[in-house]
Amino acid sequence: MIVLLRQLILSVTAASLFGAVALALVPDGALREAVRLGVGIVLILSLVIPLRNAMPSGLSDLLPKTAEVQQDEAGDVYRAAIKEQVEAQTVEYIVQQAAENGISCTAQAAAYIAEDGTVSITAVSIQSEEGTSESRLNALLEQLSTELGVPEDAVFAE
Repeated sequence: MIVLLRQLILSVTAASLFGAVALALVPDGALREAVRLGVGIVLILSLVIPLRNAMPSGLSDLLPKTAEVQQDEAGDVYRAAIKEQVEAQTVEYIVQQAAENGISCTAQAAAYIAEDGTVSITAVSIQSEEGTSESRLNALLEQLSTELGVPEDAVFAE
């Protein structure tokens, strides 16, 4: 950091001295304005070049990485929203199918989104009211396992 500060001071001082000498040698008029513009550009470059050299791989290499990170974060948020929606719709479907079979219950579902974007239901849990017929509940569990593509050992009833 101290080396960078030293380099900045040295380059700005050198550019200022060069600019002062150049402006002192040029007469008034349009040429002086052009030289003044050139001296201003040289002063700006004397500030920017040491800063650019201090960056590890340049500023342009950092910008695309930032954009990629933002895109990945947006993708993660999108995937999470899709997963929540699939789980909520699955729970609604399970409760609807249970009601059609004469079972009053609440349900939970777990989903997984693969790298290729494929969504699959990985587990289903049903909490039925007391007094529910065991045969009706087992028939519902088998139906859900078949229709949702969930292995039978991942469909639970409580």
